[in-house]
Amino acid sequence: MSDVCSKIYTLYDTYLETLREYVYREEGTDIETGMPNVLMNLDANLITKILGKKSRLKDNVINFMKTILRKQYIAFNYIIKHLGFAMIRYQRLRQLEEQLQKAYKFYEVHRTFHIVRFMELMRVLTTKRSELVDVCNMFADTTSKESFVKAIMMEINKALFADPCFNIKEGCIDLSRVVNSLFSDAPNGVKILLSSKWYNWKIVLVSVRNLFKLIMPSPDTTYEIFVYEMYKDPVNNIHPKENYIIIDAGAFWGDTIAWASLYATGTAYAIEYDKNAISIMRKNLFDDELARKHIEPRLKVKIVQTKIDGTKPLEAYLEDPMLKTMNGMYIKSDIEGYERVLIESAKNVLFEYKPELAISAYHRGDDLLVLPSLIVKYNDSYKLYMRKDLLGESFSIYAK
Repeated sequence: MSDVCSKIYTLYDTYLETLREYVYREEGTDIETGMPNVLMNLDANLITKILGKKSRLKDNVINFMKTILRKQYIAFNYIIKHLGFAMIRYQRLRQLEEQLQKAYKFYEVHRTFHIVRFMELMRVLTTKRSELVDVCNMFADTTSKESFVKAIMMEINKALFADPCFNIKEGCIDLSRVVNSLFSDAPNGVKILLSSKWYNWKIVLVSVRNLFKLIMPSPDTTYEIFVYEMYKDPVNNIHPKENYIIIDAGAFWGDTIAWASLYATGTAYAIEYDKNAISIMRKNLFDDELARKHIEPRLKVKIVQTKIDGTKPLEAYLEDPMLKTMNGMYIKSDIEGYERVLIESAKNVLFEYKPELAISAYHRGDDLLVLPSLIVKYNDSYKLYMRKDLLGESFSIYAK
């Protein structure tokens, strides 16, 4: 066992002490009563909004939370153990995301899902520490192992301190501090031309290296895809390449396909479920004259409107003859917590073709435990990596 990964054993206890000090310093109140309030950041009104007035579970959760918060001697780990499990058992929270976003402000919904994810992570840290350490040791180099531990720290930071880089001195990029460069400095040849507000999203028109223009959902996403390049591991050369099959699960507005065209030729499968997202994707990839001139000669884009739900194997969407003539394959997955379902549905592809992988690992609290194990389960010759410089808001697991 590496010394790096063994830090996971004390991570929970370290944060407990940090939180106690933080609450005492920031709240100026009794630690045992102040700490649960800071931890949860969730009130009864918000729970009512999210779960609905007629939900029996809503009453259970609210009453349970009130009971716990009234008991001044209840400490941090008791909150995690009880309220965490109560929230997590209600799996339909995730399935209701689209409906909730239409009914309520995006931020309120996102905030609640963020707390659920944090509860999942704390359950893993308190009940499956040894398994988490074992997964950490699956990674191929010390840098990746250090980033694995750092990613856990960032997830805790986001929930407790609203700052993913809290007390992390190196290798944590805070988007809020760098994204403004897109309006002025054009990092990596990427510049925001226009911006406007839609709900809590700031829709932007972006120029990428003067090759094409795209409509993007936010400056943050623009920075993630085209400047930081979150679906690329530059050290281990994991990214789309010449004469590749590219599978983009969670293609959204076509931004990853457009990014892939900077590196790759071949065929790209854009898998997306939302029809509205697909309409914007078509505009980005096919309607813009500059995009057509750059992307069409390089990538043959096939849009697949489907939901990755495990009912069909991934190879069902691919054309067999093409698989035998390509130099390689690359799979990116960013599908809001369904990454494990994607890996399960791709098990035959992983075993037979061993594609390069860039898998988002920040949607569910146990992603860092589950996703690396699944990848290696279906092809134990994979080497796993994480980047040294992690985005505070999101990160990926890479494999080749």
